[in-house]
Amino acid sequence: MGSWNTTIHGSIAPQTQGLVFLVSLVAPTYQIKKMTSLQRNKYKDGLTAQETTHKTTATPSSRFSPPLSQPPHCPSHPSQDEVLHLRPRPCCDRHGQPPRRAPEWQRRWPLCPGSKPSNSYLTFSQAQLIPPPQGYYTSYALGCHTFFAPKNIPAGAKLPVMVWGNGACSADSLGQAPFLTQLASYGVLIIVSGTPRGGGSTNDAVMRQSIDFITNNAGKGQWANIDASRITAAGFSCGGVEAYAQINDPRVKDIGIWSSGLLGDLDRARSFKKPVFFFLGGQSDIAFGNGERDYNYMPGGTPKWKGNLNVGHGGTYHENNGGKFGTIGARWVQWVMRGNATASQYLNGDGAKNAGWSVVSKDSDKLKVVPI
Repeated sequence: MGSWNTTIHGSIAPQTQGLVFLVSLVAPTYQIKKMTSLQRNKYKDGLTAQETTHKTTATPSSRFSPPLSQPPHCPSHPSQDEVLHLRPRPCCDRHGQPPRRAPEWQRRWPLCPGSKPSNSYLTFSQAQLIPPPQGYYTSYALGCHTFFAPKNIPAGAKLPVMVWGNGACSADSLGQAPFLTQLASYGVLIIVSGTPRGGGSTNDAVMRQSIDFITNNAGKGQWANIDASRITAAGFSCGGVEAYAQINDPRVKDIGIWSSGLLGDLDRARSFKKPVFFFLGGQSDIAFGNGERDYNYMPGGTPKWKGNLNVGHGGTYHENNGGKFGTIGARWVQWVMRGNATASQYLNGDGAKNAGWSVVSKDSDKLKVVPI
């Protein structure tokens, strides 16, 4: 887990140094394979066992992120934490709104005490920010979303923002919880589409709500330490497609593609003008060909980085602290979002390669980030 163990501008400990762009354990020459219709549907709809298996086994060592426990729920006799609103909100449909029919858990059990419908969007002055006793929390200010944040934030520190789309475009915000907790512990606020154990699906409009919310509220009240001038859009699998949809938003500075790639308008990558980082699962990753193509299509002069780790489409998101994806992801946010040049050495040097990543990059030296 991340730890600001010196100063906010200081270097990170040796075990946390370096960020890695997209890397691969496969040969440097790639064969782009065309998806079958069945594969394309599985990729788009997220019908893979790896994406639908949720484990919260992270055991953070940092003072910034407490250990994850079992996801909150709403039984007939809610615990004290659940009374404090740590419950799943009504599921989001494909438009990012609660469904007409109440979800099954809500039909069996009453709403938790003090809860409100997830479509009750309050003004900022009415917003109730729930402390993050489990590394993530929800807020009445922004329904159908979940926040991952450091537990302890040094006085005067500023947090950049990542908006995240889940695998399968799922509205369950805990799908990659150990991985996201790891990244947040390095000094990042992550706004995830969906709610804890939420049902249904999300889309790029739901991710855009995250961007709208944080740009409107950064610097105010509970969000005073948020730096909305540094927003990264990222996502896993179908969630990566949601992130791609934000690339022309002037508020978004760069894109993180995790086992994903364009599914339509395949030439669009030729016009990308913002840095894109690709993290793929090797040739057995169903999105391998898509990510490789997008990387190769990006124009010269635009910073790009690609790494492959031979683990398949499911990655290591559910392993302790997000596994090797969590390790490289932590270096990535330290470099690209917080401006830690030391962290970049992990992605571009021997750190990632020694961890099993196969890495290529181009024009990454043009990426200049002022430390915060």
